[in-house]
Amino acid sequence: MKGVGLLPELACDRMMPLWVARARGIPPRLGVVRWTWVPATARASKPRRVWWVGYSEGEASFPRHLLRHGLALAVARWFLGAGPAAWDALAVREARQGVSRRTIRGRTWARENRDRLKEAPRPDGEWWRMYEVIRGFWHYERDPWAVEVDAGKLPLEVYRERLESWVGLYSGVVIVTLSHLRAMAWLDQVLPRFLNGYPGWASRVQVYALEEWWGEKARWREVWSGTSRRTT
Repeated sequence: MKGVGLLPELACDRMMPLWVARARGIPPRLGVVRWTWVPATARASKPRRVWWVGYSEGEASFPRHLLRHGLALAVARWFLGAGPAAWDALAVREARQGVSRRTIRGRTWARENRDRLKEAPRPDGEWWRMYEVIRGFWHYERDPWAVEVDAGKLPLEVYRERLESWVGLYSGVVIVTLSHLRAMAWLDQVLPRFLNGYPGWASRVQVYALEEWWGEKARWREVWSGTSRRTT
């Protein structure tokens, strides 16, 4: 059946906005199409009607805040260009009973780092990035990058503490904020204090602003990558 080869993409995210499914070429009939009123951020005054595709009927029972995290995480994976074999959507997959939280690579890594993982907060996702060993030959990094969706609910100090707890466990951290204003708050309030204590991590933190994530007009802006700061 046409599109069956794309099932791993949907299975990886467990849910994605309908526009992402279409962009990936995934026929909606391969999943369960729903629409839900979801606040764009934790502090949004009005919810948005979001059309989305779930891998199964079970995703329809998720609370709205988890739907927002799962859908925004799927959009982030789309913009980052991460394949399903290199991505673990922890927050969403953990909520589904009978669904393995991690890929085989992720499970092996988690066993090897069991004690450290017990002490550290769980990020929303893990991304296994690759680096070029020699020209034309690529290899996965030893540890994944933590991926965190910041919808604006938690105090920024909480995120700074999370960053500190992930040093030495993850190779780096990708922060996805759901508004540009929140991303700028990261640059002004979180990163200066964090990098003062861990200057070697300046190139290991990336901050993106993901606005209007629910539709085709979604905007993805890099505001911090390594030592570069972008404010527009």
